[in-house]
Amino acid sequence: MALAFPRNGVSADAIGDELAIMRTEDSPWDSFNDRWLNDRGLLVDDGVLDVTRRAHAAFFTKGNGHAAVLSMQADLVDMVKDLLNGPDANGVITSCGTESLFLATRTALDWKRRHGPGLDEPELVMPATGYPAFEKFAPVLGYRVRRIPTDHGFRADVAAIEAALNDQTFLIVASVPPWAHGVCDPVGDLAGLARARGVWLHVDACVGAFVAPFVKRLGRPVPAFDFSVPGVSSISGDFHKFGYAPKGVSAVLWSSPELSDGLGFAFSNWAAGLYRSGVLTGTRSGGAIAGAWAAMRYLGEDGFTERTKAILNAKDKLVAAIDRNRHLELYGEPELATLSFGGRTIDIFAVHEALRDRGWPLLRCQDPDGIQVVLGPFREHVIDQLATDLDAATELVRRTGRRRRGNAVVYADEVVD
Repeated sequence: MALAFPRNGVSADAIGDELAIMRTEDSPWDSFNDRWLNDRGLLVDDGVLDVTRRAHAAFFTKGNGHAAVLSMQADLVDMVKDLLNGPDANGVITSCGTESLFLATRTALDWKRRHGPGLDEPELVMPATGYPAFEKFAPVLGYRVRRIPTDHGFRADVAAIEAALNDQTFLIVASVPPWAHGVCDPVGDLAGLARARGVWLHVDACVGAFVAPFVKRLGRPVPAFDFSVPGVSSISGDFHKFGYAPKGVSAVLWSSPELSDGLGFAFSNWAAGLYRSGVLTGTRSGGAIAGAWAAMRYLGEDGFTERTKAILNAKDKLVAAIDRNRHLELYGEPELATLSFGGRTIDIFAVHEALRDRGWPLLRCQDPDGIQVVLGPFREHVIDQLATDLDAATELVRRTGRRRRGNAVVYADEVVD
C-alpha cells in the first residue's frame, strides 16, 4: 500500500522505534554483506566505525562545495596518488564507482578524438568479467562495448583482447579485481599492449585499490596495477568499499593532468553567476567525504595493513574449507578479498539456498554458476561459522539430492516496480 504524505509529524521516538524494527528483522548473519563498516559486532573492533560516524555527523549538513569539504577532497586525492604511486597524477572525488568509470571513459574518448584517427564507431574492449556500468552509459557517450571471454583462470585473455582491437578502439579496461571471481586481470600485459597500440588503459580498482597495496606489503603475490606500470592511463577506487568510508565516495585518477583536459564544467551566463564543477554529479554529502577522510587518517598504513591481514586470514580459512570439500571447486586464484566457488558433484545454487536458510545472505554468480563471497576484516568466529555452515549445507544437498528452487542471479536490483 502506498504511503501518503504525512498529515501530521511523527514523533522522534516513534521513528526511532520503526528504524530499530527495520534493523532487527534480519537474521544473525544478515549484516555479513556490510563487510566494510559493520555495527553488528562481526568485524574486528579497531574504532574506525565510531570515527567515521563522528566525521559524517560533523559534516552531513554540508555539501561538496563547502570549503572544508573541498579541502578534504584535495587531501583524499593526494593520499590516493601516494598509495597508487602517481606523483604526477591528478584526480577528483566522485559519488560512486560508476561516476568514476564514466569520467575515465569520457576522458579516454576525448583523448582518442584529439590524438587518434577519426572515430566513426568508437569501441571499448574489456574482459567479460568487467563491470556493467560501461554498458550503462555507452548510449550517452556513443560507443560500443566488446566483451571478450576470459581465459580458463578467469583472467583477461590478453591475446584475445589484442585480436579484438582495431582503429576504432579507444579504451581497454582491466579490473583489480573483477567483482564476481576476485581474480585480478594482468594489468602489466594489458598496459604493454595499450602502449604498443596507442590505446588508453583504465584500471577499474573500485574493489581493490585499498586492498592490493596492503596485500603486497604483507608479502602476498599481487599483479602490478598502479601508476608505476607504464601504460596505465587512469585508475578508479572506491573509498566506500575497502577504504571503510560511508557510502558513497569514490575517486578517479589520471596518470598526468593533460589526460583529463576538458573534463571540468564551467558556465557563467546565468542569473545566479558562475557554476564550476570537476565531476558529473551536483550536490554530494559532505558527511560521506568527511567519513572517508577520517578513515584514511585514522587507520593509516598500519591500520589498513592490519585490516588486510584479517581479510587474508578469513580468505585462507574459507579457501581451505572449499579445497577440502570434494564436492566444491574454487574458481581461479583470487588474490584479494573476493572469491567464488562452484559445485563439482552437486547443485551449487542448492547449496546457496541452504546457506541462506541458515541466515547467510551470500550472492550468486553465473557463467559458471557459483557462490560469490566478498570478505571484510571479520572476527575469526564469523568465518569459522561460515566454514562450518558451508560444510553442513553441502552435506545436506549431497545427502538429500536437493535441487535449486530458482535460477535468478542478481547483483543489484534498485528499481521499485
